Amino acid sequence: MVRGIKIAVIITLLGVVFGSCDRSPKKNSVADLKHTTLKIPVVDSEDLANRLYTYYHHDASNQVQYEENKIIEYAVEHGLDLTRDSTGLYYMIVEKGIGGYLKEYEKGTCFYRGYTLDGKEFDSNFGKSPLRFTVGELIYGWNVGLTKIPLGSKALFVIPSRMAYWERGHSDKIGPYESLVFEIELLL
Repeated sequence: MVRGIKIAVIITLLGVVFGSCDRSPKKNSVADLKHTTLKIPVVDSEDLANRLYTYYHHDASNQVQYEENKIIEYAVEHGLDLTRDSTGLYYMIVEKGIGGYLKEYEKGTCFYRGYTLDGKEFDSNFGKSPLRFTVGELIYGWNVGLTKIPLGSKALFVIPSRMAYWERGHSDKIGPYESLVFEIELLL
């Protein structure tokens, strides 16, 4: 009986939390993100909500929980089939590359675009020279994410602030406690 009540409460809360999401199929089945250069396929918001809901904090009591809720809401709103890893990074491989995987301290090259959850772009090198980097010398979210995608991949990272710039923010473009979205094209 108690289990049945718990399931009913969860289903009700799921409806309340994600009830305002548009669950209708997208016209072109590509995410409608303001600054995207990637053609990001979308998934059914209801299925996505059911999967990501396990990480949702109904009574968010701290910044980490509050941000995780915002990331989940963002993913569901845009139909992004994100995977959450054990560190709290959300990522999605948009086009899988054919290369191997980078390890810590290995060098790589990529194009990227970064923006906040509300779509404000703060940096991009698309149309410019690629970024040359060493895994382990970037913000933590990138260090984790770059080891999860094969070389040659196009991916999306949604990084909570604790894996980026946390309470200090960065310059005048990234505020304190700002979750970040990065489109990554990892070159071979």
